[in-house]
Amino acid sequence: MKTRITRAARKRKAYETLKELILSDQLKAGEALLENELAAQFDLSRTPVREILMQLSHARLVKRNSYVGTYVTQITREDVREIYEIRGALESLAVQTAVIHISEHELEDLERIFERASQEIEHSCTNSAVSEFRKIHDLIIANTNNMRLQAFLRSLDNESRRILAIATASPDYDAKPGLDEKHEILLALRDRDAERAVQLIVRHYKSSIHRLVRFFPDRSSVPEILTTFARPPFL
Repeated sequence: MKTRITRAARKRKAYETLKELILSDQLKAGEALLENELAAQFDLSRTPVREILMQLSHARLVKRNSYVGTYVTQITREDVREIYEIRGALESLAVQTAVIHISEHELEDLERIFERASQEIEHSCTNSAVSEFRKIHDLIIANTNNMRLQAFLRSLDNESRRILAIATASPDYDAKPGLDEKHEILLALRDRDAERAVQLIVRHYKSSIHRLVRFFPDRSSVPEILTTFARPPFL
């Protein structure tokens, strides 16, 4: 039993480690993940390594091909548009109920989060500011009282985090516009103005798409083995 627990723990650790390396862009798009090397690195046999790679594939973080191998996927401009359009639509729905259910204490939490994000940007700590940004969205989502809506939004978290990790690594990325937009959303929440909050969420995601797509390649220029979704055969 002890051996089984140890193996299971090593497998969980290997999965979480690889996932974090991809989400933080330390493992770059196009990098190969070799089963033999991973088995030696994490002290696992090849079977659990294959299972880990399959989990990562289901999360669209890697793509597997029995003839070519396993590679970290490439986020494309189309991915950014699709993910942020979906997030904008779902969060605009979420904020309508969040305006009603969010407590005064949570609004105060949002204000503190916003202040921390402002300070991080002022000190050029973009990654830390982005982490604070996520907390703002998380609090809105948590107040939807709609578990399916929450689940749909959570399913986009991995790709959303990768997008920001890649973009913020560029010296050309500017976090200030996003901060200003979130401040307006916070004011609408404070005023319990659902209509205004929805408008601001939609505008925020449209602006985010415009700011982010330039950091990513077109899907048509990316090899099939690196795409997050297979192209339909008729295209």
